[in-house]
Amino acid sequence: MPTIRLYDQTPYETEFNAIIKTVEVEKKRTLITLNQTLFFPEEGGQECDEGTINGLTVTHVAIKDGVIIHTLKGRIEDLTPGMSVHGVIDWTHRFDQMQNHSAEHLVSGIVHNHFGYDNVGFHLSRNEMTVDYNGPLSDEDIRFVEDQVNVAITSNVAIKCEYPDPSKLPEIDYRSKLELTEDVRIVTVEGYDVCACCAPHVRTTGEIGQLRIIRWIRNKQGIRLWLIAGQRALKYEQKDFDNLTEIYHLLSANQTSVVKHVNRLNEENGQLKKAMHDMALHYMQEKVEQLKTQTHIYLFEDNLSSGMIRDMINYMLEVSAGYVGVFNGNDQQGYRYVIAAKSLDARTIGTLLRDAGGKGGGKMEMIQGFIKLTHDELSGLLPH
Repeated sequence: MPTIRLYDQTPYETEFNAIIKTVEVEKKRTLITLNQTLFFPEEGGQECDEGTINGLTVTHVAIKDGVIIHTLKGRIEDLTPGMSVHGVIDWTHRFDQMQNHSAEHLVSGIVHNHFGYDNVGFHLSRNEMTVDYNGPLSDEDIRFVEDQVNVAITSNVAIKCEYPDPSKLPEIDYRSKLELTEDVRIVTVEGYDVCACCAPHVRTTGEIGQLRIIRWIRNKQGIRLWLIAGQRALKYEQKDFDNLTEIYHLLSANQTSVVKHVNRLNEENGQLKKAMHDMALHYMQEKVEQLKTQTHIYLFEDNLSSGMIRDMINYMLEVSAGYVGVFNGNDQQGYRYVIAAKSLDARTIGTLLRDAGGKGGGKMEMIQGFIKLTHDELSGLLPH
């Protein structure tokens, strides 16, 4: 028999009584099924509810063939079929999920209605919510969607969840990622969205509080959005406010001038980095000048940037017809190396280094890799 889903009927209840149907005791966990439950299982892209049963921590909730399976922490041997138990839902977590999932319906409904795209992926966990659409959105489109969702929130529209008569289902135009024929639960936000969904939702859009789209990534298939709503959005904005207030203080700026201050600092930082790079490059070139009488030139340094290594290799190739190489690191951690030559085959050195335990590869003109040898060991290995 399928488990009675109390969260469908009373999603705002936090406590319930039930009868144990089955018990499976394992080494570090115990799995039980009940005749009814308020615990929403991991389903439809949303993580499961949290809470306790008879004071025991519920670590996971799953559903299989309509039966909801509760995983309890530890090996518990005093639970038996037929026993009455008391469950308690973590309401803070439940309501957070309800706020965010209901907000996603508004976002997906507006994207579908205005741009014609489908929601092709959804994930809602304690830490983040993402949704994928099969079409592109510009930055202006994303701001438009965010604005429209927040208009819907302040309009405090009712959210209705119901199981329509199967005979009436073909008459309903609803969103769904699956072809459904029975036990279809429809969530309706009048004027914004009609969608098949199994999860608990808030009663009205006003309970969502607010919605922010905080990040997005475009790909060949469309776009992925990161969303936050309700208390998540409030905490996110409070953190942003605290950070900005600190930045205003550090820069002696305000909301109007802070971007100008940051741009100025960024420009000054770039100028300083270039000056430091030029000074370091000059210093390194002087070291090469002292070594250019040698057939092959190798530099052993620490904490060089990739740009500095590239510049040094190019300079060394100008003053040497032999092998040139930069070994960046130290005797304790090993060295990352770049070796090049104008007329010799750098792969010859690569073979020597690989035979000594190094890793890497490249072409005739240049090789690169890593080796865990000391300066003295490498000096004895390399041709001079």
